[in-house]
Amino acid sequence: MLYFLAHLKFETAELRVGRSGKPRTRSKLWSLSILLANLTIAHFVLSALLTLFLVLSSPSPVHLPAPPMPYPDPSFPDPNPDASPLPVALARWALYLGVSSALLVAIQYLPQISYTYRARLVGALSVPMMCVQSPGAVAMVLSIALRPGTNWTSWITYAVAGMMQFTLLSICIAWKVQQQRLHINNFGVPIYPESFSPHPYPGNIAGTE
Repeated sequence: MLYFLAHLKFETAELRVGRSGKPRTRSKLWSLSILLANLTIAHFVLSALLTLFLVLSSPSPVHLPAPPMPYPDPSFPDPNPDASPLPVALARWALYLGVSSALLVAIQYLPQISYTYRARLVGALSVPMMCVQSPGAVAMVLSIALRPGTNWTSWITYAVAGMMQFTLLSICIAWKVQQQRLHINNFGVPIYPESFSPHPYPGNIAGTE
């Protein structure tokens, strides 16, 4: 929001208040940005408050009430080591946060993927940076998933982000190849290398001995 271009905030390139003294009409892009910012803040506040409430109101998994003796009951097999030590409310809330965060990551990337695909240009996206981040997502997922007792909701967000970023990277690489073939830059501006210029030396067009 802080770096949003001022001339894109309103329908015209004029100041916030026009000559008549009436406020200018917000652009659709700026209105959408404000709406998404408010939704993000509201989601963060509600999630933080509910998480704090569940943590404070649930018994600590480290200091659970002592089970009746003898324990474990010899008539039953050993308990499942992969079972979650968290209370039911916290476990369900953690499941919701993991799934919802994965969905939000997908929603975050889909507009950029769609725009880049339709524009057929790389634009301001950094292909080298994505080449580093995409394998980094794989390493992050493996480092979390291979830990003992880790729930899948802990790494699903990074997995979805990695897949979406790899999709965006593949599109950018395809358009990068096309741009080089068409001799245009990332924003569609034609590039005229010296070897393709009809007059590489303007001061010596006629030629001299």
